[in-house]
Amino acid sequence: MAVTTPVSADLEIDQRTPEHDPRRIHCIQPEEKPAGCGIHSFSHMKKDSTLKPEKARGGSIDPSKYKTAICRNWESTGICNFRGCTFAHGKGELRMARTSHSDGCYQSSPLHSELSHGDDGEANTRWNLLHQYSVDQPSEVIKRDIHWHVDQVLHVLTEAIDAERQFCMNQKNETLQLDSLLEKEKVHQMQHKKDYQEILYLQERVRYLENIIVQSHIDENSTHLR
Repeated sequence: MAVTTPVSADLEIDQRTPEHDPRRIHCIQPEEKPAGCGIHSFSHMKKDSTLKPEKARGGSIDPSKYKTAICRNWESTGICNFRGCTFAHGKGELRMARTSHSDGCYQSSPLHSELSHGDDGEANTRWNLLHQYSVDQPSEVIKRDIHWHVDQVLHVLTEAIDAERQFCMNQKNETLQLDSLLEKEKVHQMQHKKDYQEILYLQERVRYLENIIVQSHIDENSTHLR
């Protein structure tokens, strides 16, 4: 008895196109990636984030504005339970927004916001300045931001130098006043020493005169006794 092999199912599966094969894992093609995705664009994203932008909050997502604004839920409560949230959860996730992909003009920069809010990361501003730009960002924008950053640093340094110069001038004036007081004290001590020596001399003269007077009385008494 011949055994028949059910090959119809296998043939049906093999005849499927790769796009309709359920065993095939869908991968994001280069043309499906959001515009402006550079090597460093998603370096600060959380582990549960996905590179594929999804529809969130009732509308389609503009890839150029992905992670360019702080999430309101996260800002107000510190927690965001929306898995497909396309807003930044902290300054570390902020990206630079740009109006179009062709001109590459950016509207804002995390570096600008950090400097305007006066964060205490001034020691690492140079490191952040060199590592906050994506690969596809125009060099003109980088140069403009670097020049702006240098101007701000020069302004801060100028204020610090002026404050230090004023402090040195105050210290110099106080030193001159102290020297004047010390000079007056020195003159006063010299005068006090001179007066003390005069007092000692007068006391010595008084004792000498007392001895003369006593001796004269003794001589007078001795003459009367004779």
